[in-house]
Amino acid sequence: MPSVESYASGPGGLDTITDCCLAARRSGRFTPGQWSALDAALDRVEHSHQRWKATHHALAARMIGPASGSDYTEGVPYLRQCLDNRLFWRLGELSSRTGG
Repeated sequence: MPSVESYASGPGGLDTITDCCLAARRSGRFTPGQWSALDAALDRVEHSHQRWKATHHALAARMIGPASGSDYTEGVPYLRQCLDNRLFWRLGELSSRTGG
């Protein structure tokens, strides 16, 4: 939602899971096994989030149809555009997220 996005990316920003993972990568403190466990956990969160978004989109399409959505969004077309958004896009593909 636009208001949430502007709050999260506003002055000072907010710490995110991605920021913490990038800081941990720079610190070099994790073993390869720990990185694998973290990658698997992030993958599960990402998968669950994607499944939730797809369900939300389908329900909205059935329930509100062409009506506008909350927070002055376009509604269903906006949700459709958001389906490809990823939570951890800054971390890259899972296969490349290793301790290196």
